[in-house]
Amino acid sequence: MKSFKVRIVVYLLCVLTLLSLFWLHVNSIKRHSAHEQQWSVLTDAALKCVSRGDYNRAVRQLSAALENAKSRHDEPEIACSLHNLAAAYRVLGDNAKAETSCRQALISLERLSGENRKSLP
Repeated sequence: MKSFKVRIVVYLLCVLTLLSLFWLHVNSIKRHSAHEQQWSVLTDAALKCVSRGDYNRAVRQLSAALENAKSRHDEPEIACSLHNLAAAYRVLGDNAKAETSCRQALISLERLSGENRKSLP
């Protein structure tokens, strides 16, 4: 029963994170530097691994994308990377890592929404 509850919590956290990421994507327009392009390349490579069912390799690619985003302090990409990692961990059956990644993504989104609120008139 506890495992079922954990799965529900992870699922709900992932859904909330995904909706928040969609909102951020729709509302953000910015230039792409070489480092941002590297993040996109890593993320795209991870998604191709997912489509082939190679989730372990996808986790490695997504972890590299996360480190790239962290090095640039890019909160939307950090949140997106964490969310993608959570999804990969969930498919691999590692609910503890999935939940941790979802929670970190939400923290990142909260930081970002706080920054956006401060910049509003």
